[in-house]
Amino acid sequence: MHRNRARLLLVLCGLVSGNACFAQSEPLIPFAKGDTWTYRQTVALPGQDEQTYNPRFGILFANKDGRLVYGRSASTPGATWTPAGAIPGNSCIRDFAEDDALGLTDSCGAQLEPGKTWESNQSDSLAEVKTGFKVVGIEDVVVPAGSYKAIRIESKKVITTVAYAGVAAPRGGYVKHISTTYWFSPQAKGFVKTVMESRLPDGSLFLKLTNELIPTKVESQRAK
Repeated sequence: MHRNRARLLLVLCGLVSGNACFAQSEPLIPFAKGDTWTYRQTVALPGQDEQTYNPRFGILFANKDGRLVYGRSASTPGATWTPAGAIPGNSCIRDFAEDDALGLTDSCGAQLEPGKTWESNQSDSLAEVKTGFKVVGIEDVVVPAGSYKAIRIESKKVITTVAYAGVAAPRGGYVKHISTTYWFSPQAKGFVKTVMESRLPDGSLFLKLTNELIPTKVESQRAK
């Protein structure tokens, strides 16, 4: 099997003949030049009207070293693409809206089986970020782009901002808790829906961000 043909084990369970379950092997297809995803993005802040946007993300080109350059643009015709970063050429999973790889170093080889957990820890001079992930299972998801059988992944993130003398404390304190639910579809080569909630230490909502896939254009041909 080619490395970029790693297969994802989907365990689909339903109320059929007494909770019968069956497994289906679904290939993960690496990102390719020309792949694009457009979302209906809803931003909710307490006490304010919801704001809706339609950001578009895409794989722009491959560097000489094989890394894929990705970017974003508005969804209006003729909008200019702005490069945002580069990822390995054999990448299969990424939350482009939040520019997050979900702590996966080999996303094409990820075995996202229900019950799987993993962690990601990052730190710099400004903050320490600890995130835990868990694969919940398979769910039917309906978004503007259509209906999908998607893998539900939940994450819990704790961001601790470094305190410096003479620097004002960030709004709500030095610790923030962020929970995100992802619905990933191999068919769409991406997340068909994400819901992120950021909460202050007292548990009150600071921000809610929802992304729902509108149209998508992805290269389905597997690399050989």
